[in-house]
Amino acid sequence: TAPPVHVPVLLDPIPSESCPCDQLLRVKFAGVAIGKPAEAEVWLANALLGRRVWFEPLCVSSSVKAMECVVYSQGKGLRRECCVNERLLAEGLGSLEDVRGFASRDRAAAFVQALSSRELAAKREGQGMWEGSAYERRWRKAWRAVKRRFSHKNRA
Repeated sequence: TAPPVHVPVLLDPIPSESCPCDQLLRVKFAGVAIGKPAEAEVWLANALLGRRVWFEPLCVSSSVKAMECVVYSQGKGLRRECCVNERLLAEGLGSLEDVRGFASRDRAAAFVQALSSRELAAKREGQGMWEGSAYERRWRKAWRAVKRRFSHKNRA
């Protein structure tokens, strides 16, 4: 069964005296530690502008005084929805961190697995904050090949 998802409520975009702007709900992307805040902000603005966005609240983070959420957005083309948390990791704009608040351990494990695979793919491709790692990985692979070629076992 699908977990309950917060249904977005459309409000009047023009603030009034009855709704002060300083009482906004801070949202933290569950499982994601933003590595490059400036780049993440630009990417989020481009990726989410004009799209419908909704949240699955998990828990309140006392350290940053924000609601930890799984954030979804309207997908492109035929895709129904897109998990913004996963996309941030896939773009190399953050790293995986501890996830709390899921009611089901199976759902939490699946979510962490998805985040982990996105982060690993970003590292492999040298995306975002992992930019230098692809070069380093190729260099290490080449060095291992040289060491294997000239090792004592291969001299016989």
